[in-house]
Amino acid sequence: MLTRSQIGALGSGSFVMATSMLIVTGMLVEMAQDLGLPVTVAGQLVAAAPLMLALASPTLALTTSAFSRRTLLIWGAVITAASHFLAAASDSFAMLLVARALTGLGAACFMPQTAATAVVLAPANQGGRMLALVFVGYGVANSVGLPVGTWLGAVIGWRATLVIIGFISLAVGVWVWRALPAKIVQAPLRAASMFDVARDLAIVTSIGVGLLQSLAQFTVFAYIAPSLRESLGGGASTTAFMLAVYGVSGIVGSFITSRIADRLGPVRIIFIAIGLMMAALLAWSLGRGSYPLTLLAMVFWGLGNMPIPSALPVRLIALNPSLASASISFNNTASFGGAAIGTVIGARMIEAFGYVSLGWVGIGVFVLCLAMLSLSQRMSHGRISRR
Repeated sequence: MLTRSQIGALGSGSFVMATSMLIVTGMLVEMAQDLGLPVTVAGQLVAAAPLMLALASPTLALTTSAFSRRTLLIWGAVITAASHFLAAASDSFAMLLVARALTGLGAACFMPQTAATAVVLAPANQGGRMLALVFVGYGVANSVGLPVGTWLGAVIGWRATLVIIGFISLAVGVWVWRALPAKIVQAPLRAASMFDVARDLAIVTSIGVGLLQSLAQFTVFAYIAPSLRESLGGGASTTAFMLAVYGVSGIVGSFITSRIADRLGPVRIIFIAIGLMMAALLAWSLGRGSYPLTLLAMVFWGLGNMPIPSALPVRLIALNPSLASASISFNNTASFGGAAIGTVIGARMIEAFGYVSLGWVGIGVFVLCLAMLSLSQRMSHGRISRR
């Protein structure tokens, strides 16, 4: 049974990891100016962390599956803290890229274990609800961490802001150490499990959903700060406010999901979430220069984004519990690989067609994502509930 302190430790870890991965998006303009680089080049700093997470996650899942989940969580927090201290001290773009890659490595240690630990400690038939509660940390990161970080980056500088996040990450490591039992183990992951995942088309297509939804979002989200400034004018305060609206909506979406997740099932949750995000990008694309439409876009986007990080692992576990460690690891790889790819695509679209093109590209990718989800549902027919 998960205690409140354990949920708090895992949720705060989700908050720190999400903030660490996303914080550069809100400070991208300031960092690009400080480094003397175009925004599209500085955007590589957004891609570096998710790319490292995507590459490291399967290897760590295979080599550390016999370790206690608490040990991996603590190491993830420590590596994340060190990466922020290194980034704050960086004196070159290359050194900053290395620091951001270390952030991805820390997240690769920590983030998969939040889902695994919640499932191991959760009461029977409450896995979906417990995951949704733990992943509320992502919503808090978007509603508090990202907008406050954006504002702090403009007020005290991006380097000081990263130092603060580093110390918060260390505090999370201490909380995890004190709150969680020392021995939280799963069956060791075999290399053959990786191949078993690749042969299971229902799992592969579900992972494809994670890749496509992340790609669609980060085509836009990686450049949300400069895009908002180009569309609405204003400075860091306007950007921080819009990100706060997005994040508060994400928290609302997370709490709603925690209430209905086990009743509706992950497939329905994901369908609804993608529909909301498509509506968000439509309002975003049609509302260039319109404060009300941009505000509406941020509300829909937040509501739709937060349910997916908890719904996809629940579906993967239901498809084949014995392959859950491997499939969730690959899902992390696909989702954060999609974020890195989307960041690169977004840069190319800005250079070719300007910020106005980003939302339309995202909508097109979401259409493919819905088709992939439908295919995954057909592939799993007869294995689990069609919910």
